[in-house]
Amino acid sequence: MRILFPLILVGILLIICAIIDQIFIRVLRLFVEHRLSNIIRFSLMAFWAVLIVGGVLWGHYITRLQVEVREAEIVSSRVPESMDGLRIVHISDFHIGSMNSAEGRVLCHDIIDRILELKPDMVCFTGDIVTIRSAELRPFLPELKRLGDSGIPVYSILGNHDYADYQWDFTPERRQQDVDSLRQMQTAAGWQMLDNRSVWFSRGSDSILITGVGNIGEPPFTTYGSLSDAMQEVGGIAALDSVFTVLLSHNPRHWRDEVLPRTRIDLMLAGHTHAWQFRIFGWSPSRYKYPECDGLYSESENRSESTSLESTSLESTSLDSIASRYLYVNTGLGCTGPTVRIGVKPEITLLRLVRK
Repeated sequence: MRILFPLILVGILLIICAIIDQIFIRVLRLFVEHRLSNIIRFSLMAFWAVLIVGGVLWGHYITRLQVEVREAEIVSSRVPESMDGLRIVHISDFHIGSMNSAEGRVLCHDIIDRILELKPDMVCFTGDIVTIRSAELRPFLPELKRLGDSGIPVYSILGNHDYADYQWDFTPERRQQDVDSLRQMQTAAGWQMLDNRSVWFSRGSDSILITGVGNIGEPPFTTYGSLSDAMQEVGGIAALDSVFTVLLSHNPRHWRDEVLPRTRIDLMLAGHTHAWQFRIFGWSPSRYKYPECDGLYSESENRSESTSLESTSLESTSLDSIASRYLYVNTGLGCTGPTVRIGVKPEITLLRLVRK
């Protein structure tokens, strides 16, 4: 099944290219003679073939193995005094099966090293640790445990790929066993699973709330998450009015669909989009499906629109204090479909809370 998606994608691209080629040659022959039109046609085809093949090879052998640290500030008057300067590392979409090679294992080791070098106060993982089934994770448990044993709290949720829904031959019972195994492995590695529940993170005399929900699906993905269930132990959604809250939710659409209209959550962390593993000159086609697909976004209580901030590697960005609710969409660490990342490096995000 893993090869099916790339084959379908290649087939669609070939059909599109064939259609464009036929249109192009017919238009070209209206202006130039037959022989010259063929020379122009094949020259352009050769150029595009070299560009596409070169881009794919570069994306597979270079870009997907170059870990990038992107930084941003979360500025809010609701940040407790003791939490001013708190460092949160946000990672997402390991799709660890795509790292199951010599280069992939080196990449995974490098990712953990980079996280530890940043000396965060906590690590938040927003789902899709595997692609098909839990067995993908087992060879990488020592790396996960290295992070879990570091003394840094690691909070984790499940994404749409973590529920074994793509293992088509699984019975419901076998699927549940697979999900349970995935949770147990992460717990054994020292990661805290936030399956529709909340925990308090304390520093000094202050605390903030860390909340995690299961995947909030959109067709064809199933919804497993419930914000109401996650808030039940802390007094319900209304309790968020008085406490700074960080929400881990895999799908960024959840922010507009429920988080903004129903809650006073200050910061939501998401993944899922990968920026479609394609970005050129800052543009990715993923933004047409996901309006918030890559980087930091804000919503002001005084404005209805969101503001997009391009968070660049090793640079800090911030918003004016009027922007009080935030979403960060991490573009992930691994790959789904083709193991190629064109212009989208594996991302580790360092977020700093700033009291203002």
